[in-house]
Amino acid sequence: MIVKAGTATFYKGDDPTCTPSVVPAGSGFVDNGHDTHVVRNEGSVDLVTVVVSFVPAGFARRIDEPSPGNCPF
Repeated sequence: MIVKAGTATFYKGDDPTCTPSVVPAGSGFVDNGHDTHVVRNEGSVDLVTVVVSFVPAGFARRIDEPSPGNCPF
């Protein structure tokens, strides 16, 4: 994901402390899949992102998972 405007705040489901990773405009990150996470706009500027997904034929792009319970949202 590339952040074009705003700031993306990224939380990982396997982090027991629910420590956010902040990704500012002009930066990005690679999600290798197979993890539970949420990305939120916690700033005052609209968050604009560019996301590219390579998904093999027959596989789901997104798999909804129950909240891991480590974050209060």
